[in-house]
Amino acid sequence: AMYAFGLDLGTVMLIWSGLLVPITYICWRLVPSQFEYFERAKKSLGMPLPRPPKDIQVCRMMTRAWAILRHDMCDHVASGVALSAGFAFPVFYASMAAPYGKELFGTKKDGDLLSD
Repeated sequence: AMYAFGLDLGTVMLIWSGLLVPITYICWRLVPSQFEYFERAKKSLGMPLPRPPKDIQVCRMMTRAWAILRHDMCDHVASGVALSAGFAFPVFYASMAAPYGKELFGTKKDGDLLSD
């Protein structure tokens, strides 16, 4: 879009920031507060939701997470490997975008345009 409209990065970032301000305000107005959320849940369920804990117990949380991950270990390892590969391949491709574009389109300028 930057190339098509002749915009530089600073202008695009300014437009992006200008869009974020009203979007943030709209979200702030539409999303209920925690108090409103708990009150609505109490009304809907007929009983109050338990309050979140006051402190975070990292060791206890990690122990419980590990206990869950131990079940179906092969499935969890396979999922982890698949996700890792899925996130790694775009990084490898991004590092080779300019040479790939040069070979694909025939000119260095087109290769550089693809990498931008």
